[in-house]
Amino acid sequence: PTGVKLKRALSLKDIRAIAAYEANEDNKEAFCRDLWLFCYLCNGMNLKDAAHLKYKNMTGNRLHFVREKTKLTNRTEKKLMVPLTERALNIIQRWGSQPAKAESFIFPILDAKDTPEDVRRKVSNMNGLVTDSIRRIAKVLNLEIQNITANSARDAFATISEYQGRPLSDISQSLGHSSISVTQHYLASFSDEEKYKWQEKLL
Repeated sequence: PTGVKLKRALSLKDIRAIAAYEANEDNKEAFCRDLWLFCYLCNGMNLKDAAHLKYKNMTGNRLHFVREKTKLTNRTEKKLMVPLTERALNIIQRWGSQPAKAESFIFPILDAKDTPEDVRRKVSNMNGLVTDSIRRIAKVLNLEIQNITANSARDAFATISEYQGRPLSDISQSLGHSSISVTQHYLASFSDEEKYKWQEKLL
């Protein structure tokens, strides 16, 4: 039998601490923290998808996009819709490329002239920067879970949504998964504190 490693997720308290943290703007820490939060707030968007977002993907306070991972693999294009919260809109306003032209990338990560190799390199570098920044912040905040990555925002969105009672089918749809079984791999185990709460309700 193959052992399965238990996943531990960031709590809502952890997310709020990261959001309230006064990040340093001089070393890109503030940008990386906000980009990580943006991915979390936008249905656990993958950082690669965030890098490819253009202003034409925005309609008022909504985002419409097709995941880069599935863009060339699905027979029919599956477009996702993300409602933009005030915090997400503020992040776009703060870091978005200007002027905000339809064909301009929202975040200053990619360039229209980039080759596929350039795109891979830039997205990989940004993943590394975001991971380093978010881990540094977690250490300063003394969070229980410090082995955070850029893609932890995706796990956090799925798990916290489940904790708050969001239907699994809606979480799966929001993540752009092909089935609920795929979504279940993203869900971390409940914290010990949550388990005790449920245990107390047995009688």
